[in-house]
Amino acid sequence: MPKTRQLALTRRRKERSYYPLFCTVAQTGQVLDVLHRGGNVHDSKGAVEFVTTCVKSVRERLPSARLEVRLDSAFFSDTMVQCLEKLGVEYTISVPFERFVLLKERIEKRILWWQVPGSGGRSQYFESRWKPTELG
Repeated sequence: MPKTRQLALTRRRKERSYYPLFCTVAQTGQVLDVLHRGGNVHDSKGAVEFVTTCVKSVRERLPSARLEVRLDSAFFSDTMVQCLEKLGVEYTISVPFERFVLLKERIEKRILWWQVPGSGGRSQYFESRWKPTELG
């Protein structure tokens, strides 16, 4: 589902650049929607609304489709997670470990990992109750 790509059309300062958000079908590369944003904007600007619009649009046309959303660390926020939970979609968001040092340490020190069923041992996971603090 929504996938982001930054596209700087020029490297010269003071010339127009663009930072669009793309909503795509990852398996086929089809583009479902684009949020065209000009100028110097943070990657996540307008993302919650854009993801909501894309998911609702797909659900109107394909109500029984299983939707997956994949986002990079620029979209990691409580607001985005709450949005995705409310929409009832499966999702993956990369964690910006530079902002969550204690979480990174917890993961690095983890000894017991569970095998993801059907992954042939290539993927593992663990569950943990963790909530960010001011220090990470």
